[in-house]
Amino acid sequence: MSRRFSRRSMLAMGSAVLISGCSQPFSVLKSEGSKCEPTSGAWPMAGFDAARTSVLSAQDVPDTSLPAQAFVPQSANFVTNAPPVVTDGVVYTAGSNRVDTRSLNTGQQYWEVEMAGETEVSPVVTCDSLVVSTHNETVAYSLADGRELWRTDSGSINGSPVAHDGTVFVGETGRVIAIDGGTGKKRWEQSADANGIAVGERVYAVAGANDRGAVTAITHHGDRFWHTDGLEPLYATPALGNGTLFAPSKTGTLYALDTDDGSLQWEQPIEQGVYESPAVGANAVIVAAGNGERTIAVDATTGKQRWTHRTGVSQSGPVIVGDRVVSAGANTGIFLLDLHTGEQLRHWPVTGVGSQVIPVDGRLLYRRGFDSVLVVIESR
Repeated sequence: MSRRFSRRSMLAMGSAVLISGCSQPFSVLKSEGSKCEPTSGAWPMAGFDAARTSVLSAQDVPDTSLPAQAFVPQSANFVTNAPPVVTDGVVYTAGSNRVDTRSLNTGQQYWEVEMAGETEVSPVVTCDSLVVSTHNETVAYSLADGRELWRTDSGSINGSPVAHDGTVFVGETGRVIAIDGGTGKKRWEQSADANGIAVGERVYAVAGANDRGAVTAITHHGDRFWHTDGLEPLYATPALGNGTLFAPSKTGTLYALDTDDGSLQWEQPIEQGVYESPAVGANAVIVAAGNGERTIAVDATTGKQRWTHRTGVSQSGPVIVGDRVVSAGANTGIFLLDLHTGEQLRHWPVTGVGSQVIPVDGRLLYRRGFDSVLVVIESR
């Protein structure tokens, strides 16, 4: 069954509240509320979890290198710049002006919603809803049928929103905002630039501007905890693990900062132009090639380089699956590597890998960069 809501009908339903809320920048424009279950799903948000670890322990990647099977999850003129999220066999994609949902197995459309704004970041599954941040607002839709549950006029400008313990965190220019995942009401805001957000014991926001980078730690009550600057520009969302924040700079340095005080534990050279989050396992950090040629693995404790593998220029963050790594080059294909040695175990020679490759239900799912088609690689 396909269900589509027009932008005109959605605006008509909320127009009265929209007008009355214009003078209150954080008022909830429309709120029906949603049941706030813990964030779950095969891949519920960018980076898999709130810590952005991109680590899966119970998933398997395909054990054959069969050709990719593609399906098109969009209508005409639908463009998406971010990877989808997946739960219960359903793929949710947010794009230029639309949210689209498809069966992972068949590509059949379930429902589609037109949005008033555009988004360039992944949505997040939380509180039994799909939360989408556009440039100007954040909206929650029912997973079942796309019905709007709430809307608030605080949007994510840079990094994808993250959900943790019933709260959705978004980063606008100059501030981090915490939103109740069930109602859409603002819980707090804190001054901090945020190109990307990861959440653990605290909320960590990274930033990069004017050739300088900074990290700000904020408590779950919204108080600033520490701030570290003087780093190289940070545009990739950080990842957390073992009391450490790992942040790659666009100019070729991976920083490891203590999450308790922001002190520098170590730094390690990586390729330049990395805009994707690293994957963080128990003892290793895997960093994409960015604008360089090599996927790089370093020791999470010491920062010492363990191995490199030539994957070519990459727009895809790596994923750790058990003792394997899924890494991709934009036009060289998808590589299955040994986590400990970097040895190549499999290679899928596909082109146009434009997003993080998501291992889900024995398949590999990614967005093709040149036409926004979602591609599924599966064993039969």
